[in-house]
Amino acid sequence: MLKRIFIFAFLFLLFGACFSPKIQSDLKKLRANNYNFSDFKRFEHKGLSFFLPNYFKNYYKKDFLYMKDGLSLSSAELGVHFSCERFNESDAEDFRFKIENDIPSIEIIHKFYINQREKSLVNPKTALNHKIYLKNKSTVTYKIISGSKYNYSDIMVYFVGIYKKEIKGVNHFYILQMASSKEMSAYLLNDFRTILSRLK
Repeated sequence: MLKRIFIFAFLFLLFGACFSPKIQSDLKKLRANNYNFSDFKRFEHKGLSFFLPNYFKNYYKKDFLYMKDGLSLSSAELGVHFSCERFNESDAEDFRFKIENDIPSIEIIHKFYINQREKSLVNPKTALNHKIYLKNKSTVTYKIISGSKYNYSDIMVYFVGIYKKEIKGVNHFYILQMASSKEMSAYLLNDFRTILSRLK
């Protein structure tokens, strides 16, 4: 009887291994595609759709977000986090007195968000604004910020973009953020630009 159990167990392991699908890790997929994202899947958050690799999963920690109802996604293996948060004109008015009075709401929200990120880092370094022009003639503006959370911790890089979308006559402002280690960030700029260029 014991011998039969061992035989069945051996056969199960043998044939199970032969017929199970080959699972490729996130890192192997990235390497196989010359360190560019692949296997894109559509995600949605509060009226905005965007595309990320299908290996990004819900990330239940909210430490990368300002708005706690934002969408947080992550590839744990790559150590790359992506988030999407929606703001409105009322939020812009709340932030306005902390920034500048005479600039558009979209700039108010972007500046406020960048300032909040800078305040969370030690010796942050922030690049100039960059723009992407979409097919629908709208634009996305993004900045890159780097810094560490503590004096002796590793440097993180944050790509922070903002996009305005009108839904039923109401303006909404979406902050899209990608965060990673400094080493990984070297591969991510083109991917982030691709994600922003496909917003709908």
